[in-house]
Amino acid sequence: MNRIITDDNVNISFKHTRSNVACSSICILAHGITVDMTEGGIFDRMAAQINDIGIDTLQFDYRGHGNSDGKSKGMTIAGEVLDLSAVFNYCDNIGYRSIYLLAASFGAVSTSCLPFYYKKKVDKLILWNPVLNLKKTFIEPLLPWGKESFNKASFEKMNETGSLFIDGEFEIGAALVNEFYLYHPEDQLKEFDAPIMILHGDKDTYVPYEVAKDCSESLDNCTFKTIAGSEHGFGRIEDEEMVVNSTIAHLKS
Repeated sequence: MNRIITDDNVNISFKHTRSNVACSSICILAHGITVDMTEGGIFDRMAAQINDIGIDTLQFDYRGHGNSDGKSKGMTIAGEVLDLSAVFNYCDNIGYRSIYLLAASFGAVSTSCLPFYYKKKVDKLILWNPVLNLKKTFIEPLLPWGKESFNKASFEKMNETGSLFIDGEFEIGAALVNEFYLYHPEDQLKEFDAPIMILHGDKDTYVPYEVAKDCSESLDNCTFKTIAGSEHGFGRIEDEEMVVNSTIAHLKS
């Protein structure tokens, strides 16, 4: 597996796939929390479709995920920003003239919080079911998934042990939870000049749909597409087809 080294010396696992034609464009795919660069398989299928239209792709594992260095307990938003920045540097060094970015779920947090320098390098941005309000997703969760893992009992236990478990399995540390109070992705998303497309299922029980919709309406450069009846992750075949087709259309526009 290929490796990129971040500024804080973390080895990040990645997969760089070239299209069948010579091109100067690449799409970076940033996955969500608890998963890896495949995003449950949908990123692999999406990358293949992107390659078919003549755009290279780069998938990677954030630190503490997949085959990258680090434990999940040590992951932080600041660390994920360093990971994504290192991926941008890699693409820059190759000489790509156009960089597109697709972020799913929690991947939208590090995307939104990228340094201004990298935001200006993004030519098109696509967000799937994005986490844009950390308070409403984790600290005072509005939806069932968040309430199950982020509640009074789990926070009290975290204060004792330093750990909190998402879905009872994926261990995160107090440092990440503390960051939930400090970062505001919905505000930092406004720093992108590139055309943005947000796709969100209106039956999402993980990440608030209305937050993403409201955020899109505050941005002049953003279009919002509702995936009717879809849960988080676009699990139904028809949902995935709609998301993939919309993503391809945005990249080709």
